[in-house]
Amino acid sequence: MSWLGQRPVLCVLVVGVGLSSAFGLDLNSIELGVNGAVGRSAEPEIASITGYGVDISVAWRITKALDLRLSSLHRRNHLEDDQAHLHWNWEYWQKIYGYTVYILDQDPAYNVNFMSVQLVDSKPILAGLGYHWRLDRKMQPFGGIQTGPVWYGRKLYLEENWEKHFPSIDYVFTYHFRNAADTRKGWVWAVRGTGGVDFQWHPNIGISMQMEWIQYFDVFTGSDYFPVQSSMTAQIMVRFYY
Repeated sequence: MSWLGQRPVLCVLVVGVGLSSAFGLDLNSIELGVNGAVGRSAEPEIASITGYGVDISVAWRITKALDLRLSSLHRRNHLEDDQAHLHWNWEYWQKIYGYTVYILDQDPAYNVNFMSVQLVDSKPILAGLGYHWRLDRKMQPFGGIQTGPVWYGRKLYLEENWEKHFPSIDYVFTYHFRNAADTRKGWVWAVRGTGGVDFQWHPNIGISMQMEWIQYFDVFTGSDYFPVQSSMTAQIMVRFYY
């Protein structure tokens, strides 16, 4: 299960081609693309969530307009929280390091600046249906819905910049350090709704522009560390038709 969570994009590609060969499914298309997202969090300390990622989707033809779809993406979300190291319940900071920093900061010879950085990598594997409305030979609006599990890893680290002044020689020693907490990992469940337009400018290649809404649900042990309630994503995809 952990291997699947680490490499979902590769898994979707292998499974998609394998199912088409093993069961004679009518492979319609394979899509590859990039996306940018904004999210909403239930944690009041998080001011904003922004992210970017890569996406892959495999579609099998059910009817002329209806597809069975298997998708995955790898997204990195940035969480805006200047005091994340205090909100994390970081035992090392609470019991050891925070006090050390406090003591040294009372000494006028020292100066320290912190920047808290918090990231969430999310990797869903989603299955569902897609529907196309053919307006003409080259342009097709579409919509779809998918659902499935999402692996995530939530990371926190401090970018620390230290200075120590040696007045006897009028010298300032500077030191940069990255101090990382343990990554919090787990699974959540997601439902994704998608809408957009396909432009098929070649019999075998097209461009897809789409928007999607993802809602996340805490249904697994460890889901409570996942900070994103929902997200809105804009994507541009290259579609290869078969």
